[in-house]
Amino acid sequence: MKLKRQAIVNIITPVVERLGYHYMEDISGNTPIVFAKKSKDDLYFFILVGGVASVNGSFSIELTLSPSTNAGLKGLDIPSNNIRQFPKSFWTAEMLSEDSTLTESLTHKENEMLNDETLIEELKQSKKLLLEVQLEKWVISWYQEKDESQLPLLSFIRYTPKESAGSIDLKWYVVAEVVLRVTWMPIDKDRVYSLATQAYWRHCLEST
Repeated sequence: MKLKRQAIVNIITPVVERLGYHYMEDISGNTPIVFAKKSKDDLYFFILVGGVASVNGSFSIELTLSPSTNAGLKGLDIPSNNIRQFPKSFWTAEMLSEDSTLTESLTHKENEMLNDETLIEELKQSKKLLLEVQLEKWVISWYQEKDESQLPLLSFIRYTPKESAGSIDLKWYVVAEVVLRVTWMPIDKDRVYSLATQAYWRHCLEST
């Protein structure tokens, strides 16, 4: 039986919290489940869960390292080995509750990636990732510096949701859309939601 998203979150959270990871809320529900923690050198580790699910209810778990909170971003000059698979291709609730295989695998992969100097240098030099980082920081800056009266009326905002959902305040989406517009970046609903979530995640991770 295929597990629902929240059930997977409930199963994995106590396992990865011991390693310092936090569940990262995403209202879109279209992305893998994400847990994250801040690492060294302005990098973040992300656990991506359920990007691939099998018919018998098991799910994939991957680990990625990035300077951006756009978890799992690929392409262009982003090194392909910044997303690491585990020896087990799929995981089940029973596997997670029976032993410490996941925590051991995560710890091993974390050390492996942090000791990969070539990987870290390529991540820091990636123009695609650097652009994401800059956009995230602009959204955070505007969110903190501008009050509601300095932002456009919702009637002039095209892609921002009409009301807040979960703990991600509506203002994050408004600011994300404004930043994308003033920087002449490609824009649609998915991009606004993604950037708002990225900025919120970065803000939360930097505050922990």
